[in-house]
Amino acid sequence: MFDLVRPSALVIALGVVAMALANAAGEELVWRGALLTESRGARTAAVYAIQVVSFGAAHWHGIPGLWKGVLLTGIASLLFLLVHRRWGIVASIIAHAGADIALFFGVLPMVLFTRWSV
Repeated sequence: MFDLVRPSALVIALGVVAMALANAAGEELVWRGALLTESRGARTAAVYAIQVVSFGAAHWHGIPGLWKGVLLTGIASLLFLLVHRRWGIVASIIAHAGADIALFFGVLPMVLFTRWSV
């Protein structure tokens, strides 16, 4: 038998926030940072379309996954892009992290209290 340490709810919540910030920073720096920088001079509609489609496709195996996930994260990508254009990369990272945290805590009760699995 191994002694397992069960972390407190605060430690779990802080871990979720830290992971959400790390994930959001990475994705925003790639999709809104690098992709926008590399596409300067391109038509805005084309850049938006590339970002929405590629971000959605990258989440094919996410929660939710498949076409529903691609569509929902594509919409989120457009919203993060608009936030980035208006308020900058830090604001889009914060918005993205907030969405990730809300998604995690929205899915957690289903995993804990139903037979639904990820």
